[in-house]
Amino acid sequence: MKIRKEMLKSALDEYTDELFNNFDFNITNITNKVISKLAINKYMDSIADMLKDSDGLIDIDLLESTIMPEIRRLGLIEIPAIGTKYRFKEDDFIILFNKIKEKANG
Repeated sequence: MKIRKEMLKSALDEYTDELFNNFDFNITNITNKVISKLAINKYMDSIADMLKDSDGLIDIDLLESTIMPEIRRLGLIEIPAIGTKYRFKEDDFIILFNKIKEKANG
């Protein structure tokens, strides 16, 4: 399944909203949400440019099949942030890839 980078950015943006809706509503989490969204918007173009093919599309199935074995090996990923650490498991990445595929099927 292939998608445009705009669809990928949109899915990541929605995933970030949903993710932070599960955390306590406080200044730390709000600040981290804003920083996450700004980082996605700032860096996603360059990342997507590395991943896209000659037609300008990103192969999500290839990306998922490449990333998920590494995620499984790591087990838990901790991302440090302001005043906290966010922990992600394999299930979190499955949810993310499902959201991306949802966007692609639109």
